[in-house]
Amino acid sequence: MMNKVTVSVPTGAASGLPATAAPHGDRTKDQALRPSYTVTARALHWITAALILFMLPAGFMAANEWGGPLQDALYDLHKSFGALIIPIIVFRLIYRWVHPPLPLPEDIPLVQRVAAGATHWALYALLGIAIAALLAAHIAGALYHHFVRKDRVLMRMISG
Repeated sequence: MMNKVTVSVPTGAASGLPATAAPHGDRTKDQALRPSYTVTARALHWITAALILFMLPAGFMAANEWGGPLQDALYDLHKSFGALIIPIIVFRLIYRWVHPPLPLPEDIPLVQRVAAGATHWALYALLGIAIAALLAAHIAGALYHHFVRKDRVLMRMISG
């Protein structure tokens, strides 16, 4: 007859796992050991940040004619990066909605967790507002050309 052997695996501070985590294959343990943001989310974050960090000074330089001989190139790059960043931001918003990160640790005070969540979503709202504003400005500009200036800009956009 075999004796049943019970092995106790420590949890909590001694093990580096939360006290609720169970060993070997438990989803809670897996969540405790993996980063809370996926590789895709982190890549989208840094790509967006890099593009925005380029867009802001390039836009200011182009708008204020501080670019010197590079003025036209700066303006073209600003427009190109803007066209690139819009679908990236849209994809990032959708990805974040479908793949939310793990919640913040319970040892962080509730007020800080709420502030972190509010700040995070405020940044996403700003990105969304920026996209909406750019689309509205584009539409308004096209309509201005068509109805006020009566030129062919809108027709070129529609028919080529």
